[in-house]
Parts: sequence; C-alpha cells; structure tokens
Amino acid sequence: MEMKESKVWIGYKPSEKDDVLKEFPDEYETDCIVIGAGPNGLITSAYLAKAGLKVLVCERRYEIGGGLATEEILFPGNSSNAHAIYHMMVDYIPAIRDFNLEEHGLYWIKPFVQSAIIFRDKSSLLLGKMLQDSKDSVAKLSIDEAERFEKIVRKFIRFVDDILAPATYYPPLSPVEFYERISSTEVGREFLEIAEKSAVEIIDENFKSEKIKAFLLYLVGMWGIDPEESGMGFMVPLLVWRCGMQKYYCYGGSHRFASVLGREIVRNGSLIIDNAEVDEIIIEGREAKGVKLKDGRKIFSKIVVSSLPPPITFFKLINEQKIPKDIKEEIDILKEWKWDKWSFFTFHFISPKPPEFKTDDKWINRSFMTIAGFDNFEDVLNFFRALRENKITKVAGHITCQSLFDDTLSRMGKSVSFFQMCAPYDFDWKNKKSEIEKEVIKLLKDYQDVVIEDFISETPLEIEMRIASMVRGSIKHGDYTPTQMGYFRPSESCSSSRTPIKNLYLCGASTYPGGLIIGGPGYICANVIAEDIGLKKWWKEPDFLARHKKTYLGKK
Repeated sequence: MEMKESKVWIGYKPSEKDDVLKEFPDEYETDCIVIGAGPNGLITSAYLAKAGLKVLVCERRYEIGGGLATEEILFPGNSSNAHAIYHMMVDYIPAIRDFNLEEHGLYWIKPFVQSAIIFRDKSSLLLGKMLQDSKDSVAKLSIDEAERFEKIVRKFIRFVDDILAPATYYPPLSPVEFYERISSTEVGREFLEIAEKSAVEIIDENFKSEKIKAFLLYLVGMWGIDPEESGMGFMVPLLVWRCGMQKYYCYGGSHRFASVLGREIVRNGSLIIDNAEVDEIIIEGREAKGVKLKDGRKIFSKIVVSSLPPPITFFKLINEQKIPKDIKEEIDILKEWKWDKWSFFTFHFISPKPPEFKTDDKWINRSFMTIAGFDNFEDVLNFFRALRENKITKVAGHITCQSLFDDTLSRMGKSVSFFQMCAPYDFDWKNKKSEIEKEVIKLLKDYQDVVIEDFISETPLEIEMRIASMVRGSIKHGDYTPTQMGYFRPSESCSSSRTPIKNLYLCGASTYPGGLIIGGPGYICANVIAEDIGLKKWWKEPDFLARHKKTYLGKK
C-alpha cells in the first residue's frame, strides 16, 4: 500500500485563496526579494511592504534577526542576548517611530548608570545618562579633569546631533562635497578638526588622568576601531557619547526588536521564509531577475536586495561570468574587502543573585556595562595592539548583568550575565578556549562577589558558524577604516545602496553607514528603491534629518 505524506494544520487551515500559507511552489514571482532577515533586511522589507510591494524575505537560519538574537543558551530556562545588547541610536532610528513599534510591544530601558570601569585598587569611574553625574564621578580624580570632560562631551553631543546622527540616514556624499558642506558651520569646522585624527590623539590631547583616558579608549576600541588609526576620529564622539552614555536595553531581549519588525512585514501582506538559504542571484544581461534557493526553488522578482557582505553577494551568489565586462572592474574592487580587525569572545553565565563588584562606589553594581581588567591608558593601548597581532596578552573586557534590567530572561529565578572581551579570529581557540574560560572566571571573582552556577562561551569562530554573514566573526560585516567608511562603504559604486547591476541593491551592515544596529543601511535602501521605481513614500522624513539637510545641504 502506497503511503502518502499528510499535512496537519494546527489551529488554522488555509483556504484556496490564502496565498501566504499555501505550500510554497518550485517557482514563484514577487515584487521584491530581500536576502537575509537581519535588522537592516527587516527594516528595508517593512518599509517596502507597507508601501504596497509584495516582499519575500529569505533567511538561511530558523530565526530572524541576525545579531538581534536572544536565545536559551543557558539551558534550561535561562536566555541571554547572544550578540546585540547595547542599542545606541534608539532616539534616532526612523523605523521605531514610523511603525509605532513602541506601541506594538517594543519597550526600551535606559539605565541610569550607563558605563563604568573598576580598577584593581577598587577605585572606579562611571558615566551616567545625565552628564552632570558623569562629571561628578570624574571629579573624584580632578576638578580640572571634570571640567575638561564636560566641555568636550558637550562638543561631542553637538557633533552627534547636528552631523553624525542625521548623516546616518541619507546616502553618503563624496569626501569633497562632504567637507565643503560640513565646513559651512562652526560646529562642522570643529568636527572636521577631529575627524582626521586617531582616537589616541583626541583622548591624549584632552585628558591627563590615566584612568579616564583608559576608560574612554576602551569605549572606542571595543567596537573594533583601531585606536591608533588616523582618519577615524569622527567615530569618537559617537562611541563616547552614544555608546558610553546613551545606550538602551531592549526589554524582553534584542530579538524582540526583530520580531516586531517581522510582524510589520507580514501584517502588510508580505512573507518571510526561514530555512531558505539563497544559493544564487539570477542575473540576465545587466539585471538581477531573482534568486535560486539551496533546495532548487526559484523566485523571480523586479528587485533583489542583499543584506549580506559584498564578497558573499558578488562572488559567492553571482556567477562572475554573467557580470558584464564593463562593470566587472567596479565590482572586482570588492575582492579587497577587509573584515573586522577583531571580534568578541563572550562568556555567558548564571548566578543565584546579581554579582556585586568589589568597589568604592556601590552605584557600579547598577551599571549597564562595567569594564574590568585594566589599570591605565597604556594597559588598554597594549591590549588593542596585541589584538592586531592576533594575540591575547591578558583577559580583560566588559561585564553586564542583563537580568538587572530584564526579568524575562530567566524562568528559573537566576541572574543572567555575560563577560565580553575583544578577541582575534586567528587564535588557537581549539586548544586554548578552556584556558581563556578559566582566566575569565578568575577575573570575575577577582572583581566581583559572584557564584557562577553554569556558563557557556562563544569564540569568534563560533560566531561565524552561527551567523555566516559575520565572516571571521565580523560583527560589523567589515572593518571600520577610512577606506571602508562613508562614501567608500563598501565602494564608490555601491555606497548609496545601488549597485552596478540593475535592480540589485545592498542594505546590510557592510553598506554605508555601517553596523551596530543603527538602522541606517536598511532605511537608506528603502528610500533609494522607492525613488528609483517611483513608489510613493508613506513615511515622513524625521525632523532631525530635515533640519540637518536644510543647514548643510541647502534642502528644504
């Protein structure tokens, strides 16, 4: 007797008219395909779906969100944020307001104590969300140092509000045009003065205390910025002010951000399919026509959007022989793409109660992020120098007790925390991982009163295994250097989201302005596509962006 597979629909049986839940055919046509359901792929898809396009999002994994990952890795009953946790642009990301996400289940917590550092002598410094509290902490070292700190942070605030944040949400200008536009105001001219410097130069010029210098240098370097590289000074205001003093936590875990974006896509008639790895972008002539999935299914569309890094998009998913010779040279530049200089080693652990730091200031126990293992400026600098040579000379990094801000992470009533350390990809993780874990436990117990009941760690190699687009553990999909930022991210011909191949767009963290869950690449891509195909935008340009354009671009 021939056995036939039967389908059981639990709770809902699709009707003949229900296209979304019918069995997915071998060939399918839609308006737009988005490859990858990371944060930017979801943002682009959500805007276009609400504008009326039929969007199909193809995700390789079983979970959407990419770096927006909250998973039960401390089994059973204890979840942790595996990647993104510190959200620095919540005040700006247009999608949060445009979709009213905060009214649809997305809740943000902004801890009072934002960042801290604790030294071996039990002294400490903290940065709060209120500048005056940060200044008071620095005043423990020196009144003069505190005054300098307030002065430079107030400059940083203006640089971010007037220039950096708005520029995150519109396509990049060429270097010459950017310089001409930004230098039209006093704030812009001051910004350009620091833009070409290194983080070390900026910090050295403004502060004398070894402790405050160590604190600020770590805040910059932890995101993969080489502190001694010239031309990266423009990132310092953003990382010190927004990452150091204005971070948010996503209540319920970072994955909730992804899930509410996914809901917006589906509620507007579009579709997300998981376990749907794209094997090929179909190119005919000079145009992208669709994709072929790993299982052989083909999906045809007018528009193809990739949130994957350029080496994967152009040299793994596209048959190079199908790229016209006259545009091949523009694309071949991307073969020189450089991945992040270093990645992260993360040690997730549970304890019966929140760990308490051995420090002179009990407020440190409420800090969103606490740095431990460094004693002075040179200590931090030598740590990052060693990373450039693929070495770990000491175990030091930052610690967060997530359950202080999120009681949903443990169903067992435990405290969920992690220690995270910048770490090289090219390291003997196979033989030295357990050794590093022991050193982490020792560091935690040196600095905290803590009982570690269970733990799990993840190396840069394992980051790449989990999320294939994070090649070599590249959390930003590519290094931050002057030649891979701004107008050159990922290249001159692709930084505006458009590519030399017609109807093929980029929207991932490797595209301008970059990664770290800032929402810029996805928002810019949605705008560019809408303009290219004459799609009516249902969304309104944010006020902060309109003001910036009026001041610097002469646009109303």
